Amino acid sequence: INSTPQGLQIKVDGQTYTTPVNIVSVEGIWREIIPVSPQTTNNGVTYDFVSWSNGSSKILSVQTPVNDISYTATFSTTLRTPENPQYSVSGMHYEYFEGSWNSLPDFTLLLPKKEGNAANIDLTYKEVNDNFAFNFTGYIEIPTDGNYTFYCNSDDGSRLYIGNSLVVDNDGLHSKYEASGTIGLKAGKHAMRVEYFEATG
Repeated sequence: INSTPQGLQIKVDGQTYTTPVNIVSVEGIWREIIPVSPQTTNNGVTYDFVSWSNGSSKILSVQTPVNDISYTATFSTTLRTPENPQYSVSGMHYEYFEGSWNSLPDFTLLLPKKEGNAANIDLTYKEVNDNFAFNFTGYIEIPTDGNYTFYCNSDDGSRLYIGNSLVVDNDGLHSKYEASGTIGLKAGKHAMRVEYFEATG
């Protein structure tokens, strides 16, 4: 049993396997093969089942044949629909906070010390060198449908969200470190949020 793309999950009689996989069975025994759909891979891409190579429905009931036979499940990526706000401005809105944290706080529970608009994600609006945080919000324009990989390189923790989906999780106390994540996006303007905090050092 295979899938397009490879490395996705299917269930055979309720047991989960990652493709490609060879299933050995007694001739004449009925097996039930079901693709896991939707499923999200470790890199954050969500896939939906499209079809089986033999044209069967999602639940593939097969009687084990005398000779080997192959089945391939085709999947497609789920692309996020953009917000496409009627009015938006360039740059990012920022909220600036001061405090001591070991991980990113819940900004909805905090009152910012100041806020404003910045041309880019920019830390020059800080008023101290340690124990501060930023919450940046805005929109990112995606030119064409597809899967996009985002990167956060920070010291200390950072996170990047597209809409409410956490795409990059680089949280925690650490020296400069880069993390990444991938998400399927339709063309248009998507809401984006980047959180960052600095402890010491």
